[in-house]
Amino acid sequence: MDVQLFDAIKNRGLIRGSFVQSLAGHDQRQVFLVIRTENGFAWLADGANRSLGRPKKKRVRHVRPLGQLPDPTALDRIEALGDAGQRDAALRWLIKEYIATNLLKEET
Repeated sequence: MDVQLFDAIKNRGLIRGSFVQSLAGHDQRQVFLVIRTENGFAWLADGANRSLGRPKKKRVRHVRPLGQLPDPTALDRIEALGDAGQRDAALRWLIKEYIATNLLKEET
C-alpha cells in the first residue's frame, strides 16, 4: 500500500490512460496519452509524431494532466489491434475526440 501511494505522489497522480499536455520541449502544448509511468517519468504517445510502439519518455513535471480516458479498457483494446498503423490511427482518434469534447468547450 505504501509503495503505491509513494508512486502516485512521485508520478503526480498520472496513471495509464491519462491525457496530458506537454509544458516543455519542442512538443510544447501538444496533447498526448500516457502509456505508462515509472519513477517520475511518463511514456507518452500521440499516434502521429510518437507512435504507440515508440513512446516519448518525459518527466512528469514537464506535463500538465488534462483528464482521463472515459473507458479504462480502451487503451488495452487499441494495443490488441494487429497492425501498428491501426493502433496509431485509433490513438489519434481518441486524442482528437478528447480535444473536441473537452478542451474546445473550455475555450468558448
